Amino acid sequence: MPWTHKSPRGAAPAAGPAVGLVIGLVIGLAPAVGGCSPGSGTGGPPVRDGEPEPGASRSGPPQALVTWAGDMCRVATALESWQAESAEEIAEIKNPPEDSVLDPDFQVQNYLSDAPGKVEQLIRRLDEMKPSGLAAADRLHKAWERELGRVDPEISALGDFSVIHSLGEKEQLRRAERIAGLVASVRAPEPDLKALAGKDPGLGEAHRRAPGCAAGNGSESPAPELTAALPAAADGEDYGACRDGNCEVLVGGQEIITVGDLELHIAVEDGDPGPDYLDDDRGHDWAASTGRAMASNLVHAARALGAMPVPAPPS
Repeated sequence: MPWTHKSPRGAAPAAGPAVGLVIGLVIGLAPAVGGCSPGSGTGGPPVRDGEPEPGASRSGPPQALVTWAGDMCRVATALESWQAESAEEIAEIKNPPEDSVLDPDFQVQNYLSDAPGKVEQLIRRLDEMKPSGLAAADRLHKAWERELGRVDPEISALGDFSVIHSLGEKEQLRRAERIAGLVASVRAPEPDLKALAGKDPGLGEAHRRAPGCAAGNGSESPAPELTAALPAAADGEDYGACRDGNCEVLVGGQEIITVGDLELHIAVEDGDPGPDYLDDDRGHDWAASTGRAMASNLVHAARALGAMPVPAPPS
């Protein structure tokens, strides 16, 4: 079974690759990007609907409300993006394209292992939001927490990375289909942010000003393109250097790298890593998702090497 790694290309964290992928065999390379901001609760004294935040200027919405609206827009947009990607991925898993370069086993395992992190990232984003200052808006926030909390435990159990590789093909597919159904079942609570913004002038103005909302309709503003230089690869694009199992090469597209009798199929494609790649958490979330994918790849590589050991290079 060929070993395949698929990595996003395009937008990337400052410490990660922008175009292509640097792969180290024997000594692996992975982006190390730090941290996430500490969460904060959504508690606070009760506020009547329409009442401005204490100390806020009457000339415009308080900045806390503008920030809250932007964060809520990003959560809604991230969910929509994840749902679209999930539907596309499960369709490819069930009916792989003839020209697909991805190993089917890797694709379903990667889908399973990514799902728990994605729902947890949405929940963490909600948890980090501060109170809006409006009772109706804070009720919407709580409703979002309940809706995502409804699917989180089952998705986390189905995508448990510690057991995925011990499952049979049919059970992996069953779990993937169930996760896809749970993801698709998540619905934005009603009344949603757009409806609340239409009823409350202050929230409506905050919604229009929020950097995370475009044209006041709840969609996310285009994120600025991020670029970063790739680290230098010791062997450049000399893939023949990998034959003895010890190399560091740059891959910018699709390549088949031979290590002894083992073929490593590597594909780097354009694409957005998805809803976990937003704001200040983007580096942490991207690294977590990539780490799970790399771990899955290493399991495949270890199994392949166990079946067909690479002979030691001549002395």
